[in-house]
Amino acid sequence: MQKRSFVPSFLAFSYNRGMDLKQAFSSGDEIFRQIADHSHVGIWILNPQGMIMYMNEAAKKIWACSAYVGPADYQEYKAWNPKTGKQLTLQDWGAWKVMMNDESVVDEEIRIQRFNGEMGMILNTAIPLKDENGKLTAILVMNHDVTELKASEAKREEILKIVSHDLKNPLNAILTTAQILQGKLEELVKSGNTKKLHHFMSMIMSSATVCMGLVRDILEVSKFEQRPFDIHSQIFSAGTLLTSLKPLYDPLADAKGITLFWDIMPTQELYGDHDRVIQVLSNILGNAVKFTPQGGTITIKVSLEEKEILFEISDNGPGISSEHLEKIFYKNYQIDGRPISMGLGLYIAQRIVSAHGGKIWAESQLGRGSKFFFTLPKLIEA
Repeated sequence: MQKRSFVPSFLAFSYNRGMDLKQAFSSGDEIFRQIADHSHVGIWILNPQGMIMYMNEAAKKIWACSAYVGPADYQEYKAWNPKTGKQLTLQDWGAWKVMMNDESVVDEEIRIQRFNGEMGMILNTAIPLKDENGKLTAILVMNHDVTELKASEAKREEILKIVSHDLKNPLNAILTTAQILQGKLEELVKSGNTKKLHHFMSMIMSSATVCMGLVRDILEVSKFEQRPFDIHSQIFSAGTLLTSLKPLYDPLADAKGITLFWDIMPTQELYGDHDRVIQVLSNILGNAVKFTPQGGTITIKVSLEEKEILFEISDNGPGISSEHLEKIFYKNYQIDGRPISMGLGLYIAQRIVSAHGGKIWAESQLGRGSKFFFTLPKLIEA
């Protein structure tokens, strides 16, 4: 779609009246000044020699400056081409191209360094303004700050990249299992081998549950970043954790030749948001199954401490170096470019545990596996 530029009608009107440049932007033209100063687009007016004659409030805000800067100070405006990384020279600026080559520039993407040191992204437009004889009388420059928009686009692209990465394995597992089941279905039905049939179905359901969990993580992040996190605590038995998690993760572990040990007393009473605790365990356990090699072991343990309930998930996988341990609970954090449970799972787990008033942390050494811990407050009986 072709880009189009908008030249304010009030500006054209001023020049059609043959108004002198200084007069047009002096206190005598309060209509233009008020409209321009209420615009969210940075507006600059330069004379034909490139001297800045006017700069609206939005332009000052975009560049984090308050002074009028003349052409001799153009080097103070630091900017780069985001595609090549090359810093702009005087000849690269749109206003210069208008002044020297009568060449308009529309919505050119530029990475800038504001005068307070912060980085930003703008769309830069420079347009010649001419009189009725075609003589250049001024240069209109407009800056549209797209810093937040570009940051949102980058986050969306990153999430899509992580989603495609993390959905690939469970979807492949579903497809492979379904293909095997399709080839053996008639044989299993005739032989009445319902145990094997249920095994295949459990594997498909487990992988589908992992996919749903990844999608849920995306929705969860957008939800609880917009409003406070809700926790609905109640008393429940640890046995419900086994009932919810074992059917999902035992088949996934079996498929990789991993042994799961459930060190949980079914009658042990816990206090918290049952579904959220399941979510935390699922996110941590999912990582453990994903990164533990074939023949490895994973242990899920729940113990009652003096003032809290301690959950521990340990594995003998590749481990995590100390430099990454404190950062793995950050949103979209990656280790060596490798996403951790969609880069969202551990971040969400940390938010859930914090909302309970608990703590979450990890202990690990490279080549010696990892241990993830989290606590929930113990229910104090009256």
